[in-house]
Amino acid sequence: MEEKKDFNYLLPLGTVLTLKGKEHKIMITAYLIKLDGSKLKDSDKKAKVEGKIFDYMGVLWPEGDFDSTQKILFNHDTIGNIFFYGYNDEQFIAFQNLIKEGMASQKEEEKKSDNQGDNKETTE
Repeated sequence: MEEKKDFNYLLPLGTVLTLKGKEHKIMITAYLIKLDGSKLKDSDKKAKVEGKIFDYMGVLWPEGDFDSTQKILFNHDTIGNIFFYGYNDEQFIAFQNLIKEGMASQKEEEKKSDNQGDNKETTE
């Protein structure tokens, strides 16, 4: 078992890990997933997550994708331990750089959006 390090890069698909404070293993299956809160019944939760983009999506390991409702969305900062790294080659490294740039620009947009929301003045 390997402890999580300070990641400034994208982990390959197929990487098996746990989230902080959790024991069940997850395998990464996708990147940059935008959450559609329309399926949530709790309006407060829906408002908090609508349109939010997560760094990764995964499925339980070793169970896999047996139920489409069991997708797990998470970000870099929630990764606990890494048990296995997915396949990595030159093609992945080029892809990783593109995604990393996209993730950085998205995070910047979220910050701007949050700041604009904090600074909005109401006019009546």
